Amino acid sequence: YTDKDGNPIQGAPTDAGIYNVTVTVEDKNYALVPISTTFTIDKAVITGVSFADKTVTYDGTAQLLEVTGTLPTGVTVAYTDNSKTEAGQYDAVAVLTGGNNYVDQTLNAKLTIDKATITGVSFADKTVTYNGNPQEVKLEGVPSDFEVTYVYSKDGNPIQGAPTEAGDYTVEAIVKGGNNYEDKKFEAKVTISKAMIPNGTLEGKTVTYNGNPQEVKVEGVPSDFEVTYVYSKDGNPIQGAPTEAGDYTVEAIVKGGKN
Repeated sequence: YTDKDGNPIQGAPTDAGIYNVTVTVEDKNYALVPISTTFTIDKAVITGVSFADKTVTYDGTAQLLEVTGTLPTGVTVAYTDNSKTEAGQYDAVAVLTGGNNYVDQTLNAKLTIDKATITGVSFADKTVTYNGNPQEVKLEGVPSDFEVTYVYSKDGNPIQGAPTEAGDYTVEAIVKGGNNYEDKKFEAKVTISKAMIPNGTLEGKTVTYNGNPQEVKVEGVPSDFEVTYVYSKDGNPIQGAPTEAGDYTVEAIVKGGKN
Protein backbone atom coordinates (compact mmCIF):
# COMPACT_ATOMS: atom_id res chain seq x y z
CA TYR A 1 0.00 0.00 0.00
CA THR A 2 1.15 3.55 -0.71
CA ASP A 3 -0.36 6.91 0.00
CA LYS A 4 -1.47 9.25 -2.75
CA ASP A 5 2.07 10.56 -3.05
CA GLY A 6 3.49 7.06 -3.55
CA ASN A 7 4.98 6.66 -0.10
CA PRO A 8 4.74 3.10 1.24
CA ILE A 9 2.62 2.61 4.37
CA GLN A 10 2.58 -0.22 6.89
CA GLY A 11 -0.37 -2.54 6.39
CA ALA A 12 -3.82 -1.68 5.15
CA PRO A 13 -4.77 1.97 5.72
CA THR A 14 -7.35 3.02 8.34
CA ASP A 15 -7.27 6.81 8.14
CA ALA A 16 -9.25 8.73 5.59
CA GLY A 17 -7.39 9.51 2.39
CA ILE A 18 -6.52 8.31 -1.13
CA TYR A 19 -4.39 5.20 -1.40
CA ASN A 20 -2.74 3.02 -4.04
CA VAL A 21 -2.52 -0.75 -3.77
CA THR A 22 -0.50 -3.11 -5.97
CA VAL A 23 -1.27 -6.85 -6.00
CA THR A 24 1.20 -9.39 -7.43
CA VAL A 25 0.00 -12.96 -7.97
CA GLU A 26 2.70 -15.65 -8.01
CA ASP A 27 2.14 -18.78 -10.10
CA LYS A 28 4.74 -21.15 -11.60
CA ASN A 29 2.90 -21.35 -14.86
CA TYR A 30 2.37 -17.69 -15.43
CA ALA A 31 4.45 -14.61 -15.58
CA LEU A 32 4.20 -12.16 -12.67
CA VAL A 33 1.82 -9.42 -13.58
CA PRO A 34 1.29 -6.73 -10.89
CA ILE A 35 -2.21 -5.30 -10.65
CA SER A 36 -2.60 -1.77 -9.24
CA THR A 37 -5.62 0.30 -8.25
CA THR A 38 -6.54 3.37 -6.27
CA PHE A 39 -9.12 3.56 -3.50
CA THR A 40 -10.43 6.25 -1.17
CA ILE A 41 -11.44 6.24 2.52
CA ASP A 42 -13.83 9.16 2.93
CA LYS A 43 -13.91 11.27 6.10
CA ALA A 44 -16.73 10.28 8.44
CA VAL A 45 -19.47 12.58 9.71
CA ILE A 46 -19.17 13.40 13.40
CA THR A 47 -22.04 11.82 15.34
CA GLY A 48 -22.99 11.35 18.98
CA VAL A 49 -22.55 14.99 19.98
CA SER A 50 -25.08 17.81 20.37
CA PHE A 51 -25.10 21.53 20.99
CA ALA A 52 -28.49 22.31 22.53
CA ASP A 53 -30.16 25.61 23.39
CA LYS A 54 -29.97 26.64 27.05
CA THR A 55 -32.20 28.97 29.07
CA VAL A 56 -31.29 30.10 32.58
CA THR A 57 -32.12 32.99 34.91
CA TYR A 58 -29.55 35.65 35.66
CA ASP A 59 -27.63 35.01 38.88
CA GLY A 60 -24.48 37.04 38.38
CA THR A 61 -22.32 34.09 37.30
CA ALA A 62 -21.07 33.13 33.86
CA GLN A 63 -23.39 30.76 31.99
CA LEU A 64 -21.60 28.23 29.78
CA LEU A 65 -23.01 26.45 26.73
CA GLU A 66 -20.95 23.42 25.62
CA VAL A 67 -21.12 20.46 23.27
CA THR A 68 -22.36 17.31 24.97
CA GLY A 69 -21.37 13.78 24.06
CA THR A 70 -17.97 12.28 23.35
CA LEU A 71 -15.84 13.83 20.65
CA PRO A 72 -14.13 11.26 18.41
CA THR A 73 -10.36 10.98 18.65
CA GLY A 74 -8.67 13.80 16.81
CA VAL A 75 -11.70 16.10 16.78
CA THR A 76 -11.37 19.49 18.49
CA VAL A 77 -13.95 22.17 19.28
CA ALA A 78 -13.75 25.96 19.39
CA TYR A 79 -16.54 28.19 20.70
CA THR A 80 -17.85 31.67 20.00
CA ASP A 81 -20.23 33.51 22.39
CA ASN A 82 -20.87 30.43 24.51
CA SER A 83 -20.05 32.03 27.88
CA LYS A 84 -22.12 35.02 29.05
CA THR A 85 -23.14 36.59 32.37
CA GLU A 86 -25.55 39.41 31.55
CA ALA A 87 -29.22 38.82 30.75
CA GLY A 88 -29.96 38.55 27.04
CA GLN A 89 -30.09 36.12 24.13
CA TYR A 90 -26.87 35.04 22.46
CA ASP A 91 -26.08 33.04 19.33
CA ALA A 92 -23.40 30.56 20.36
CA VAL A 93 -21.30 28.70 17.78
CA ALA A 94 -19.31 25.49 18.20
CA VAL A 95 -16.86 24.72 15.39
CA LEU A 96 -15.80 21.08 15.29
CA THR A 97 -12.52 20.51 13.47
CA GLY A 98 -12.50 16.91 12.28
CA GLY A 99 -8.79 16.42 11.75
CA ASN A 100 -7.70 13.64 9.43
CA ASN A 101 -10.74 11.42 9.65
CA TYR A 102 -13.88 13.51 10.24
CA VAL A 103 -15.68 16.22 8.33
CA ASP A 104 -15.50 19.67 9.91
CA GLN A 105 -18.86 20.70 11.35
CA THR A 106 -20.39 23.92 12.68
CA LEU A 107 -23.11 23.75 15.34
CA ASN A 108 -25.34 26.61 16.43
CA ALA A 109 -27.37 27.09 19.61
CA LYS A 110 -29.02 29.89 21.58
CA LEU A 111 -27.95 30.84 25.08
CA THR A 112 -30.78 32.72 26.79
CA ILE A 113 -30.28 34.40 30.16
CA ASP A 114 -33.62 35.64 31.47
CA LYS A 115 -33.90 38.65 33.75
CA ALA A 116 -34.16 37.76 37.42
CA THR A 117 -36.96 38.81 39.77
CA ILE A 118 -36.06 41.40 42.38
CA THR A 119 -36.15 39.77 45.82
CA GLY A 120 -35.14 40.61 49.37
CA VAL A 121 -36.88 43.99 49.27
CA SER A 122 -39.34 45.26 51.87
CA PHE A 123 -41.73 48.21 51.67
CA ALA A 124 -43.52 48.71 54.96
CA ASP A 125 -46.57 50.83 55.74
CA LYS A 126 -46.03 53.91 57.87
CA THR A 127 -48.28 55.52 60.48
CA VAL A 128 -47.31 58.80 62.12
CA THR A 129 -48.92 61.75 63.83
CA TYR A 130 -49.03 65.03 61.98
CA ASN A 131 -45.95 67.16 62.68
CA GLY A 132 -45.78 69.40 59.63
CA ASN A 133 -43.01 67.42 57.92
CA PRO A 134 -43.20 65.37 54.69
CA GLN A 135 -43.62 61.68 55.50
CA GLU A 136 -41.53 59.61 53.12
CA VAL A 137 -41.27 55.84 52.92
CA LYS A 138 -38.31 54.06 51.38
CA LEU A 139 -37.69 50.61 50.00
CA GLU A 140 -35.36 48.55 52.17
CA GLY A 141 -32.90 46.08 50.71
CA VAL A 142 -32.87 47.38 47.15
CA PRO A 143 -29.36 47.64 45.62
CA SER A 144 -28.06 51.20 45.47
CA ASP A 145 -27.60 51.13 41.69
CA PHE A 146 -31.28 50.41 41.04
CA GLU A 147 -33.42 53.35 39.96
CA VAL A 148 -36.45 53.79 42.23
CA THR A 149 -39.31 56.23 41.63
CA TYR A 150 -41.92 56.95 44.31
CA VAL A 151 -45.45 58.07 43.45
CA TYR A 152 -47.70 59.24 46.29
CA SER A 153 -51.45 59.50 45.89
CA LYS A 154 -54.58 60.27 47.90
CA ASP A 155 -57.98 58.88 46.93
CA GLY A 156 -56.45 57.63 43.70
CA ASN A 157 -55.09 61.02 42.68
CA PRO A 158 -51.31 61.57 42.50
CA ILE A 159 -49.88 64.30 44.70
CA GLN A 160 -46.64 66.22 44.49
CA GLY A 161 -43.97 64.64 46.67
CA ALA A 162 -44.37 62.98 50.04
CA PRO A 163 -47.52 63.93 52.00
CA THR A 164 -47.49 66.40 54.88
CA GLU A 165 -51.17 66.83 55.77
CA ALA A 166 -53.13 64.37 57.90
CA GLY A 167 -54.88 61.67 55.89
CA ASP A 168 -54.52 58.24 54.28
CA TYR A 169 -52.16 57.91 51.35
CA THR A 170 -50.87 55.25 48.99
CA VAL A 171 -47.28 55.19 47.77
CA GLU A 172 -46.07 53.14 44.83
CA ALA A 173 -42.37 52.38 44.44
CA ILE A 174 -41.37 51.61 40.85
CA VAL A 175 -38.04 49.82 40.60
CA LYS A 176 -36.16 49.78 37.30
CA GLY A 177 -34.24 46.51 37.22
CA GLY A 178 -31.80 47.53 34.52
CA ASN A 179 -30.23 44.92 32.25
CA ASN A 180 -30.52 41.94 34.57
CA TYR A 181 -33.70 42.29 36.65
CA GLU A 182 -37.36 42.64 35.80
CA ASP A 183 -38.95 45.99 36.63
CA LYS A 184 -41.17 45.67 39.68
CA LYS A 185 -43.74 47.72 41.58
CA PHE A 186 -44.26 47.78 45.34
CA GLU A 187 -47.10 49.44 47.27
CA ALA A 188 -47.40 50.71 50.83
CA LYS A 189 -49.75 52.85 52.88
CA VAL A 190 -48.92 56.10 54.65
CA THR A 191 -51.27 57.20 57.41
CA ILE A 192 -50.83 60.61 58.99
CA SER A 193 -53.05 60.88 62.04
CA LYS A 194 -54.35 64.21 63.28
CA ALA A 195 -52.29 65.72 66.07
CA MET A 196 -53.65 66.87 69.39
CA ILE A 197 -54.27 70.59 69.57
CA PRO A 198 -51.44 72.25 71.52
CA ASN A 199 -52.31 72.91 75.14
CA GLY A 200 -54.30 76.10 75.50
CA THR A 201 -55.67 77.80 78.56
CA LEU A 202 -59.02 79.43 79.20
CA GLU A 203 -59.00 81.30 82.48
CA GLY A 204 -62.03 82.50 84.36
CA LYS A 205 -62.68 86.17 84.83
CA THR A 206 -64.19 88.26 87.67
CA VAL A 207 -65.04 91.90 87.01
CA THR A 208 -67.32 94.61 88.34
CA TYR A 209 -70.26 95.56 86.20
CA ASN A 210 -69.34 98.38 83.83
CA GLY A 211 -71.86 97.95 81.02
CA ASN A 212 -69.34 96.39 78.63
CA PRO A 213 -69.33 92.80 77.23
CA GLN A 214 -66.94 90.67 79.25
CA GLU A 215 -65.08 88.35 76.89
CA VAL A 216 -62.54 85.65 77.72
CA LYS A 217 -59.98 84.28 75.26
CA VAL A 218 -58.13 80.98 74.86
CA GLU A 219 -54.40 81.46 75.27
CA GLY A 220 -51.68 79.29 73.68
CA VAL A 221 -53.62 78.17 70.59
CA PRO A 222 -52.11 78.94 67.15
CA SER A 223 -53.57 82.07 65.64
CA ASP A 224 -54.81 80.27 62.51
CA PHE A 225 -57.06 77.94 64.50
CA GLU A 226 -60.76 78.76 64.42
CA VAL A 227 -62.15 79.25 67.93
CA THR A 228 -65.85 79.58 68.70
CA TYR A 229 -67.03 80.80 72.13
CA VAL A 230 -70.40 79.83 73.60
CA TYR A 231 -71.53 81.75 76.72
CA SER A 232 -74.33 80.47 78.95
CA LYS A 233 -76.09 81.31 82.21
CA ASP A 234 -77.71 78.64 84.34
CA GLY A 235 -77.12 76.17 81.49
CA ASN A 236 -78.85 78.32 78.91
CA PRO A 237 -76.82 79.78 76.02
CA ILE A 238 -76.86 83.55 75.65
CA GLN A 239 -76.08 85.76 72.71
CA GLY A 240 -72.46 86.95 72.75
CA ALA A 241 -70.36 87.84 75.77
CA PRO A 242 -72.30 88.75 78.95
CA THR A 243 -72.82 92.33 80.02
CA GLU A 244 -75.14 92.04 83.03
CA ALA A 245 -73.95 91.13 86.51
CA GLY A 246 -74.10 87.40 87.25
CA ASP A 247 -72.25 84.07 86.97
CA TYR A 248 -71.63 82.72 83.51
CA THR A 249 -69.99 79.74 81.84
CA VAL A 250 -68.02 79.98 78.62
CA GLU A 251 -67.08 77.10 76.36
CA ALA A 252 -64.31 77.55 73.77
CA ILE A 253 -64.58 75.20 70.79
CA VAL A 254 -61.34 74.94 68.82
CA LYS A 255 -61.52 73.62 65.23
CA GLY A 256 -58.38 71.65 64.55
CA GLY A 257 -58.75 71.80 60.75
CA LYS A 258 -57.18 69.12 58.56
CA ASN A 259 -54.30 68.31 60.83
